[in-house]
Amino acid sequence: MTGREYYKFLMKRDLGYILQDETLVVRKFGFYREKYEQTGDEWIGDPLEGVSLLRLDIAMNGPGTREENDLLHRMGVSEEGCYGGVHQNLQNSQVNDDDFLYCVAHGNLPDLKNAMYTKSATNLEPYDACLRIVDEWRFYETLVNATYLDESGAPVQLHFTTFEDVRYADGPEDARSYSHDFLRKRTVFRNQSEARIMFWPVDRRQKVAGKTLKVNAKGIASCFEDVT
Repeated sequence: MTGREYYKFLMKRDLGYILQDETLVVRKFGFYREKYEQTGDEWIGDPLEGVSLLRLDIAMNGPGTREENDLLHRMGVSEEGCYGGVHQNLQNSQVNDDDFLYCVAHGNLPDLKNAMYTKSATNLEPYDACLRIVDEWRFYETLVNATYLDESGAPVQLHFTTFEDVRYADGPEDARSYSHDFLRKRTVFRNQSEARIMFWPVDRRQKVAGKTLKVNAKGIASCFEDVT
């Protein structure tokens, strides 16, 4: 556990889902890309959610080394005709189509409220409520014992991480040293001070219907305190 205090910002109308129904909603990474396509707004929506910009910069004066050719193949680029070198930026998906995330904020609460309430005020989903996670360990325990249902109502078994801080950075990363990084977001989102949990199916062969999961987590309400 991190020992930090985490806050979930949301709309007052949605408080009952957590505090009465003991239900969380988690979304696929692709949900946030589609949200941007629908609204053009980079608050909840993000056209690069779960996607990294990679810089591929290889000087090749002849046939590439095995390491270079393996890198080209991973990036979907053929080494044929690349003897003059490869210099291009690529988009690379960092997550599986059926990976989900749950986002919270961390930091100084007055500063977070100022940023979150003010920034979202003109959004289609303005935040006007905030819950603090008062027991992080208990929160994870309820997720272990929760029931996860996709949009068709089918149950899904999931693995998940603990909360991890988002890493804010701009510009393409060196393709030679990239790693699958579900924590990377551009600096335009820095004032959200985000941490996130990632969920993924235990059975990767199972296709999860829709882009939203309902997490029925008995006892989850006791993990939160209303600090609106």
